Amino acid sequence: MVLNAPLYVNLLAIAISAMLAGTLRSVSANLMRRPAAEIRPNTHAFFKGVEAVLWAVCALAIIIASGHPIVVVLIALFFFSVLTASGMRYREEKRVLNRWLQVAAETQTSLPEFLESIADGFRSPLAMYSKVCVKRLLRGESVETAVRRSRLPVNAGCLAAIMIPNQDSTSNLKSLGEDRPFGSTLKADQEFQSSQLASQVSQQLAYIVITMFLAWTIGIAVHSGLLPMLEDFSEEFSAAKPLNHSLINATNLCGFIAIYLVIAWIILVACIRWLPLWMVPLVPWFGRKAIDHWRCETLGMLERGMRLGQAETQILQRISGASQIRWIRKRSRKTLQVIENGIDLPPALRIAKLVSARETGWLHCASQNGTLPEAIAKLCSDIHRRQLQRWKIRMAWVVPLATVLIGAFILMHAIFLFNFMTGLIRGLSS
Repeated sequence: MVLNAPLYVNLLAIAISAMLAGTLRSVSANLMRRPAAEIRPNTHAFFKGVEAVLWAVCALAIIIASGHPIVVVLIALFFFSVLTASGMRYREEKRVLNRWLQVAAETQTSLPEFLESIADGFRSPLAMYSKVCVKRLLRGESVETAVRRSRLPVNAGCLAAIMIPNQDSTSNLKSLGEDRPFGSTLKADQEFQSSQLASQVSQQLAYIVITMFLAWTIGIAVHSGLLPMLEDFSEEFSAAKPLNHSLINATNLCGFIAIYLVIAWIILVACIRWLPLWMVPLVPWFGRKAIDHWRCETLGMLERGMRLGQAETQILQRISGASQIRWIRKRSRKTLQVIENGIDLPPALRIAKLVSARETGWLHCASQNGTLPEAIAKLCSDIHRRQLQRWKIRMAWVVPLATVLIGAFILMHAIFLFNFMTGLIRGLSS
């Protein structure tokens, strides 16, 4: 078999890109196995970036070599499948990390030794985050500062256990003994359901977005490639029916608007942590989800500190200094400022927009009864449950609706083409 030059060049580019990317992956893995004191985050990030570029070049070469539009969809689905699998692994390793970090904090285990030992078993970016955190701890930074600057994804309960350690050894043994399984099992079930739903949502949304881009590409191909040819047919054959562009133009306009809105939505979702605080609630779906998650983190740290007898002002000061989320830091400082002005905790949480008006009344009653920590824990559980139910309802109708709209978009182009061909055949046969 004789290969022509373009195909040979594309196949050579595919082989070279894949080989170099695999080599850089091995180099990055070797860098990750080095001790935390010798780790070089910038070098590791450089190799990972070059590896990602090489994989992108390999995918582009495959698309050019195949020359078929369906390959674009297959490549996109493959990459989204890989990203979904990586996300699921990251969430599982994150759950393991937080679980063992909390145990290490409660048993007063050396945090640098623990993080360095557990990082060697990770395959996600958590390995680098853990070793960077160890490196900062060895420099003499505080635990809160090292965790925040290393971007280690520590949840509310674990961060509270690190920031607010329980000095009572009896309570530590009890928390690891018979009284812990029910609460830890409930929390593990919630985390598992949340992780499972997040993976399903990402997969379904990815397939919808890919299908939308495929339909949009078909519309562009029809409008820019096939439509001029049909106009030439109309001019050449006087029997052909004149083209009516109103339907196809309106359909393409709707397609462009939908694609631009989806692109803007994806960008906002990806950058939601860095958006201005007034813009976060305006992001459809994911804005409210992020705010609920940040509320639960803040309330969870408050609940643990109050159970251990810490002052609310001290807890809020630690939260505002240790959290990586700007929304949490600002709300914590606002709550602290209101409390220092002489207002109780439940109204202060309401003023800082950490709880709603109805939740404030519930917390106020619990505060008068001396069960405020239990009420906060129950509130976080209810917020999590409502969020899961809300996403299940959304995905139950958004997938069929998106499928129908995409099908209607393709159907409009098919109707346009069939009408022209039917008019042309009838005109020539008469």
